Amino acid sequence: MNTTTEKRRPGSEMLGPDGPVDRLISVVERGMLWVLCGVLFFMMVLISGDAIARYSMNRPFVFTVDLVTLYLLPATMLLPAGMVLRHGGQIGVDLFAMMMPRRLYSLLVCLGMLAAVPVFWTMTTSITKLARDSWSQNLVATGLVPWPIWSEQAIVALAMGLFTLRALHIALSQLIALVTGNEKAAISILPDDDEREITEEAV
Repeated sequence: MNTTTEKRRPGSEMLGPDGPVDRLISVVERGMLWVLCGVLFFMMVLISGDAIARYSMNRPFVFTVDLVTLYLLPATMLLPAGMVLRHGGQIGVDLFAMMMPRRLYSLLVCLGMLAAVPVFWTMTTSITKLARDSWSQNLVATGLVPWPIWSEQAIVALAMGLFTLRALHIALSQLIALVTGNEKAAISILPDDDEREITEEAV
């Protein structure tokens, strides 16, 4: 039986799964996840306290709805997007992906991520500019509490920026896998526990 040893290329080591870039981005994503877990707990306590105050004393918190809808809920929904993509938690038709030849799969994922990167980067820069303008003009939301608008926009800009970074990382790793034929160099967007059936066609 012939055994072959795969040569690890610098690009695949740097950008592949558990490589330095993947670990660095994952550290940021995990740190963000822990913060968001605290945000979710705080949101649960806040909404529960507001309901108790509303129905027991007829004195709800005046800031609950705005705080949740402007800041807490968008943060918990948008900021983990890159981490969800990294671990295959997004909505996708996995059946077709599992039946594709490895290089076709890498090509499609690479093209899809590369197409998404400029779109999300444009969103990131545009919303960052809006947040900067809102900060300089001291814009606030209308309502009982004058919540600053720039912080809401900054949350969205940060989320889009992190997602853009992760999408670019996945695209480059898939490109390396496509060029070298080394599937282990690619960051998959399939769910973590799924094993794709690799055909030898187009390898």
